[in-house]
Amino acid sequence: MNNSKAKQNWIFDLDDVLASTQNSGLADQTKSAITQFIIDEGVLDSEAGADENRIKVDAYNLMMDLYKEYGSTYVGLVRKNMLDDAGKKRFEENVYGKLDFTVLEKDDKLKAALSQVSEGIDGKMVVLTSSHSSYAKQVLKHLEIDGYFSNIWGVGETDPAFKPEKEVFDMIMCVESFNPKTTVFCDDNNKHIAGAKQAGIETTAKINSDGSVEVSIVSPNLVSAFQAISSATPLRMG
Repeated sequence: MNNSKAKQNWIFDLDDVLASTQNSGLADQTKSAITQFIIDEGVLDSEAGADENRIKVDAYNLMMDLYKEYGSTYVGLVRKNMLDDAGKKRFEENVYGKLDFTVLEKDDKLKAALSQVSEGIDGKMVVLTSSHSSYAKQVLKHLEIDGYFSNIWGVGETDPAFKPEKEVFDMIMCVESFNPKTTVFCDDNNKHIAGAKQAGIETTAKINSDGSVEVSIVSPNLVSAFQAISSATPLRMG
């Protein structure tokens, strides 16, 4: 064993941290699919007799309102009791199952940044996403970075808890046998960062929309790694 390696485990968010879904067009695909799903599920409060365009606008607005409130439209639909167990399955099939992941291209800079992290730690790297793990697997596969991660935690694995709830991080710490004191969490959402800290994770990195990085514990090697990941993934969502 290389004693120079840091005894750390890393937890990464997916969209707009590891994957620049905005730039690739995958985010637009996802929005369109979710908008149609909301219409098909009949959860809207649109006025009777509303025309097709009005219904689409209402569905889009609901999607964005839930995203802003919960950090995930899916989580918002669940928390608002708009999806039962069968609806959760339909969401996965009718949203993620219809996406064209070939728009994602491998990024050598991102692979190099992840290699830098992987080679510098005596521990594991996992993904924690507010999407389904089936979606995350496709994203990581098409970016050709799936080999860096030992596990993916999606909404199906953490249900009934979701980011940013403390219970999500407690669950991962327990199942993965991670020590929160030596775990690093990387995300682009302040609420998610706060949830990780509630679970005792002291080392966090907030990736900002301008590509800058806010690291909770200043360490030259951590800052270098975060900056490498941030520069490799141009961000567009706050």
